[in-house]
Amino acid sequence: MKKETSGKPTKGEATRARILRTAIRMISDQGPDAVSMESIAAELGLTKPLLYYYFRNKEALIEKVFEETSRESAGDWAARLDPAVTLEQLVRGMISSRMKFFRSSPEAAKCLLKLYSAPEGSALRRMADRRIARHADALKKVMAAMEKDGRVPPGSAEDARLLIRGVMTLTIFEFQHSRFADFPPDFADRMARRIAAAVSAR
Repeated sequence: MKKETSGKPTKGEATRARILRTAIRMISDQGPDAVSMESIAAELGLTKPLLYYYFRNKEALIEKVFEETSRESAGDWAARLDPAVTLEQLVRGMISSRMKFFRSSPEAAKCLLKLYSAPEGSALRRMADRRIARHADALKKVMAAMEKDGRVPPGSAEDARLLIRGVMTLTIFEFQHSRFADFPPDFADRMARRIAAAVSAR
């Protein structure tokens, strides 16, 4: 008989998660360039060889930080390919996920924004650009699927994509300037309805 697992993280998984949380907090406070593998190890009380056991170098650690914070910020793309999801529902879910993430995980959100604002030509900027391109491609595919099955009017997929990206970028800008408190509580609903109406009226 196969032994059942408890679902409780192993010691290694817990250590890896603790490293990620610490890296996110330190990058949020100091910026990515000021944080080194040595400083993370010292903060955690780990030896450097043990830290390198979990992440072979700083680039691998930053890539994982990108993955974790981007996933939480953007939500689940696979769910948005569900043919039952309308454009309005999709936009509402995207905006709500982004704002919930920014409000509930300010350190992770600030970390993500600092990574995205890395200098042009740097390794971090190339990493950020790849992440942005993947999200843009995913949204493009979702919009194309919606146009194909009639959830958005013919020829409107690109307009919908640009409107969504514009609103999502706005949420990042507003968070950077700490103006989320001024947002109406029904912001996600209102934007979702307006984008859906604008696309339908094309």
